[in-house]
Amino acid sequence: MNILGFKHLGLIGVLPNESSKNLYNANVRKVIVMWLAPIGCAPHYLWQYQSKNGKCVKEINDMINEFNFAMRYMVQELNQELADANFIFCDAFEASMEIMKNR
Repeated sequence: MNILGFKHLGLIGVLPNESSKNLYNANVRKVIVMWLAPIGCAPHYLWQYQSKNGKCVKEINDMINEFNFAMRYMVQELNQELADANFIFCDAFEASMEIMKNR
């Protein structure tokens, strides 16, 4: 499946890992890693996938959740590998969904 221009999400997890190590090598020790928000709820994708009643596109949000899960694992690995660094993940997906549910 090709959503958002990405054919394979597994490759994407490598990029933030290398960028994080580059920051570490530049003596950056505290980093907040933002997860992806529910892109399947964006107006463009609601229109493109002909969403009924403004319902979020499940296929896209499922892929975003897989990516976010991989990012969480990557952050945990970085914290173990680079002991004096502090990588924190910020869950933009769940925060955004909570806002949409309570509007």
